[in-house]
Amino acid sequence: MRISVFTQLARTFKPPTGVGRFINNMVLGLAGTQGVDVRLMLSRCYVGDDGRLDSRAPLAGLPFDTFWLHERAMEKLWKAVGFPKGDRYARDADWIYSPGQTYVPIRHKRIISSVHDVHMFEPSLPWLSDARHKANRLKWSVWFRSALREATIVQTISEFTKRRLIELFDVPPEKISNVQCGVEQRYFDAFSLDPASLPRPVDGPYLLVIGGLNARKGGRQTLDAARALADLKSPLTIVTVGHNDPLLEAEAAAMKNVRVIGTVSDEALPGMLRGATALLFLSLYEGFGIPAAEAMAAGVPVIASDAASLPEVVDDAGFVVPVAEPRCAAPIAQRL
Repeated sequence: MRISVFTQLARTFKPPTGVGRFINNMVLGLAGTQGVDVRLMLSRCYVGDDGRLDSRAPLAGLPFDTFWLHERAMEKLWKAVGFPKGDRYARDADWIYSPGQTYVPIRHKRIISSVHDVHMFEPSLPWLSDARHKANRLKWSVWFRSALREATIVQTISEFTKRRLIELFDVPPEKISNVQCGVEQRYFDAFSLDPASLPRPVDGPYLLVIGGLNARKGGRQTLDAARALADLKSPLTIVTVGHNDPLLEAEAAAMKNVRVIGTVSDEALPGMLRGATALLFLSLYEGFGIPAAEAMAAGVPVIASDAASLPEVVDDAGFVVPVAEPRCAAPIAQRL
């Protein structure tokens, strides 16, 4: 079987987001499978003078085919007029794989499109309610509908996302394959580590927040939980890693029991997670929510919101709290 992969390569650079990590692991797993030939389809702009791909990309060792337009220009052309067809860059591939945030128009090939979430198309999310986001939602829905229509298989990662694809875009249920996320071995390995022996981001016990302080990841709810912990005179500090909204970051800087770290490497994160009293994951929208699964693999309790896919992922293996009452996470954390 021959598979051609088109993805925004920069999204897979280390340290990747959850989507980038999913793409890296899936594509490399396919490339290591007997009888499967995987080639990348990408812009020439990613190829250095030495003929190699950027070393920050874990996929850099795979063979590739290129087109000369810059990636953004090609995507705009594909989304606007559906031309040139992706078949010509896929050689003799049996399948083309493309993540849902991109669109590859095809003529004869079979295509798999993976959709991790549809939050950009949700009608009532407060952080997507301004005029710019509404205009983008309308514009993007045109090519996204084309991508869903042309896909042979729509691969998603939770029953929640599958349901929203059906409800928002009328995708036939039989066309959707739900393949939930796996967890990298390093998180299972972290389970055997002694938390007391690990480097700590703060003195004393801490709750780890992965995803940063921003609206989608429940940044406001996280700070509300921190205030509730302070009211309880809890020794717990909330440590956040990831990208932050500047206003929430400034607010956190004035709080004694919140420590904002920023980006953490993939290598350091499992140990930091293992050393935590619990993962605090009050996200308001997740297509899956892989930090919750990673925490459970590392033997760390999970306190998650009841939003989107998180109740499905956590189920009865962790603590699910109402997103409208984030302060109720504090008594749970206090007891752990």
